[in-house]
Amino acid sequence: MIETRVERKLVWGVMKKSREETGVGSHEEEPSRYLLSPCCGSGADLEPTVESPGWTGVKHRRLATAVTPTSLRCWLVSDPLGVLASSWTASTPFCSWEGVRCGRRRRRVTALELAGVSLQGELSPHLGNLSFLSVLNLTNTGLTGSVPDDIGRLRRLELLDLGFNALSGGVPPAIGNLTKLEHFNLQFNQISGSIPVELQGLRSLARINLQYQRAYFILIAYLLSGALPVDIGYMKQIYVMDLSTNRFTGSLPASIGPSNGSDADIAALLAFKAQVSDPLGVVGSSWTAGTPFCRWVGVSCGRRRQRVTALVLRRLELLDLGHNAQSGTIPVELGQLAQLSDVYLSSNQLTGTIPAALGNLSELASLFLDGNLLHGSVPATFGNINSLTELNIGGNRLGGDLSFLSVLSNCKNLLDLEIYSNYFTGSIPDYVGNLSSQLEIFAAFENRLTGGVPAAISNLTSLLVLELSENQLHNAIPESLMMIESLQWLNLSANSLRGPIPSNIAMLKNVVKLFLGSNQISGSIPQGISNLTKLEYLVMFDNQLSSTVPASLFHLDSLIRLDLSQNLLSGALPVDIGYMKQIYVMDLSTNRFTGSLPASIGQLQMIAYLNLSVNSIDDLIPDSFQKLDNLQIFDLSHNDISGTIPKYLGNLTILTSLNLSYNKLQGQIPEGELVHVVDCQLLQDGSSSSSSSLHELLVPVFQLGLLCSAESPEQRMAMSDVVVILNKIRKDYIKSTATTGTAAQH
Repeated sequence: MIETRVERKLVWGVMKKSREETGVGSHEEEPSRYLLSPCCGSGADLEPTVESPGWTGVKHRRLATAVTPTSLRCWLVSDPLGVLASSWTASTPFCSWEGVRCGRRRRRVTALELAGVSLQGELSPHLGNLSFLSVLNLTNTGLTGSVPDDIGRLRRLELLDLGFNALSGGVPPAIGNLTKLEHFNLQFNQISGSIPVELQGLRSLARINLQYQRAYFILIAYLLSGALPVDIGYMKQIYVMDLSTNRFTGSLPASIGPSNGSDADIAALLAFKAQVSDPLGVVGSSWTAGTPFCRWVGVSCGRRRQRVTALVLRRLELLDLGHNAQSGTIPVELGQLAQLSDVYLSSNQLTGTIPAALGNLSELASLFLDGNLLHGSVPATFGNINSLTELNIGGNRLGGDLSFLSVLSNCKNLLDLEIYSNYFTGSIPDYVGNLSSQLEIFAAFENRLTGGVPAAISNLTSLLVLELSENQLHNAIPESLMMIESLQWLNLSANSLRGPIPSNIAMLKNVVKLFLGSNQISGSIPQGISNLTKLEYLVMFDNQLSSTVPASLFHLDSLIRLDLSQNLLSGALPVDIGYMKQIYVMDLSTNRFTGSLPASIGQLQMIAYLNLSVNSIDDLIPDSFQKLDNLQIFDLSHNDISGTIPKYLGNLTILTSLNLSYNKLQGQIPEGELVHVVDCQLLQDGSSSSSSSLHELLVPVFQLGLLCSAESPEQRMAMSDVVVILNKIRKDYIKSTATTGTAAQH
């Protein structure tokens, strides 16, 4: 054995001279050429720690890299059956031997994976010389003897799997030196003794980059005994720790006991379970003592530690119908799930109030309580959740004013705020503009909000969606609202807004859907609206808009839906109307349009719904209309159209509703695939007023159904608009029947 550094230098000198004499100058030559011993002999464990003299540019070149089939077998196991001898031969490069893997840049052994190979020998201490080894997998190989301490020299080792063998002795304390170890498995051996305290050194796993952020620690050995090390729980990256089937004594160390909060998490979950009846048995059958709580239905835990991070229970109808007044509520214990980041309890018919304790969830990012029966106010403690990014409490029975927006301004990461379909009252406060500058969605539709739209909303410069429809808002639309250039969806319909459309509307250059219907907006349509080149939905029905429609509006070739019905618009329809190549729904009914039908309408190849009824349009139906192959609903009623009913209408194979009544047309109804011809005059020869009223109810409902069943989801009407239209249809019908009844009495 060469003991001193001087002797090592002498050996390197001899090697250098030999290299010079043989003309071999590259250090990439097969290193086995320079091995000093044929098998595990005197030089096999040499590990020089200084630069070899004369070996230019190669520092710390360990002699352990010299590999031959015999030497590597000797370093690994005694191999009494010669299993490796039959496959590890000198004629094959050692990096190609079975179970051996080398690094790409250097011919250094980085992995030995021989799981299932019947070696039936003892591990050699020389295994510690493979200094670049990162993977050692010898599970189920028939190994005997003890685990050598020299394994602790493999500082690069990330996986050590020696399970399912017959190894005996204790766990080497030197294992604690393997600071990069991610997977450690000694299960099903005959290891005995206690767990060395040195293993707490593995806590540095938290300082390396793990592929899946998981580490495995498995010691199922049947014979391990003694107390568990007090610091064993501080290995923070441990994902699985299995110490079962041993003979440990003493108490559970605090580092892996209740102090990690898992007991509090379980208590909070069980409190939640106790509050709901769970009629479908989804929670009851899963949330049991026999199942780890991180595997309970709807529960997710973090990878690094067993703490609840998400609770997802949607549409399970967790309503307790019993007599307990508190049943069906959200328990305050939920606020004890300290690591909780996501809560999804949507559509469960939960009752009661929102617990203020939820404000204790400092890690909470997403809170979805929408679609329940919750009442009361929004807790002010929500302002404490600095990590909050999504808050959806829509579709409940919450009330009070919007003063809680003041505390929500503390949530600087808030992206999505949805408070729709509740009973909130009062005005929208100016401090709405103090909400997160990152806010992208603010949905407060279908409440009881009054006052005007505050100009301060324009401070929310990242807004993509602003939904304030179906409230009681009034006053004019502030011009500052048009300055939110990021807006893609603006819905102010079904309010009492008045005044003109802001003249600077052209600034909404990214808007895709614009809903201003069912208000009292007056004046003309601004020319700037034609600059909204991304606009797909323009809905401004049931207002007091007047003057002519800018011809440039019909050049918005991205428009899918255009609804200007029930206004005071006048003038002739321009020939430009044929430029809207993507239009699917166009409703210009109940206005004061005059002149003839532009033949260019025949170029609207995508249109399925065309309503020009209740105007003063005259002249003939152009022959170009026969090109409207996708037309399903066509209404020209209540105009001054004359001439003969075109026969080609019977060839429009998917046309399901045709209304030509109250015009000056002549001729027969065309034969074809028409399902429903809405023409009281032609079909009933002077129908009764009650029949006419019924048609006024059924036809718009039928038309609405078609709009909701468009093949493309993007072309379907938004549900908020459907509700508005249905309410209007109902009101109109009640008004019509009341008028008819009064007339009949006279």
